[in-house]
Amino acid sequence: MSLAKKLRLCEIFASFDDAPLARLASCGTIQRHQPNEEIFSQGSTASALYAIIKGAVRLQRDTQLGPFTLATMNRGDLFGERFLLEPAEHNLTAIAETRVELVALDLVRLRKAAEAEPAFEMALSWALWKGLSLKLRASNQKLAEFFAADGTQQKEQGPAGQPPPREGFRVDMAAKRDLFDEQRLTPMEIHFLASLSREESYGPAEAIFREGEPGEAMYVVLDGTVLISKFVPGGGDEGLAFLGRGEYFGEMAVLDHLPRSASASAHTSGAVVLAIARSVAEGILDTQKASSTRLLKLLCSMASQRLLESDDKLVGWFLLSAGHAG
Repeated sequence: MSLAKKLRLCEIFASFDDAPLARLASCGTIQRHQPNEEIFSQGSTASALYAIIKGAVRLQRDTQLGPFTLATMNRGDLFGERFLLEPAEHNLTAIAETRVELVALDLVRLRKAAEAEPAFEMALSWALWKGLSLKLRASNQKLAEFFAADGTQQKEQGPAGQPPPREGFRVDMAAKRDLFDEQRLTPMEIHFLASLSREESYGPAEAIFREGEPGEAMYVVLDGTVLISKFVPGGGDEGLAFLGRGEYFGEMAVLDHLPRSASASAHTSGAVVLAIARSVAEGILDTQKASSTRLLKLLCSMASQRLLESDDKLVGWFLLSAGHAG
């Protein structure tokens, strides 16, 4: 079977037409690993993005208390997305759990191909966003499960339900345009998002949305600070990230149509956000239309950073529990 046909088996590359898929395949080589064989080690220089064709791969962080498993990846999954976005050393170790067949996609060749072909860059950015978002959702879930395995009783959460936006609150169109212009979007994208986004104002600690609710929009911070948090059984809400002007959140709802995996609220100074309805976001991010590669790359970068922070928090809890939880 050709490399392109092997990659076609990965659902994450569904947005690739034949030509971009052939270009993707030209950047790859096949790797095969036996159970418990190391694919790459923590601290080594990242050189490839990996797609799993067969088998399962364990991603673990080496700590002073021994290895801690962050995720197990299976057929069709990607890993190593972060290093296409920014060159760096591996912050974890990848080990084959079973017999594994991978396509190792060379990072240098991928970057050159993306620079040369906008259609390929768009399809690749979409795949990266999808892969990172799925990992972030899984990491958020693991945060909630971390102490539950220890038999800790779950505490009741507050009442669900998103408060209605304040009536009569308005933001000048120029202020919206300035925000999207700072992100170097095209004039068409700026007009589209500024015109169709809905401004919402929230007071200190007021909920924007709650974990478990359906997600009908993504958001971008216009002013103030937004806290992203996760409910931890026996421990209450745990802060995951503080987001400022220009940062997006709630975007996973656009991708997978699943309930919110975390909560968002205005921080102590309150916040003004722009809500971008799912239909609007899907329109501007549709790979079959004139989509926004710039916006996708921003979302990829933010998802990558949040995943790194979530993984760091998991490792920190593992150390605090003396290696007994998780």
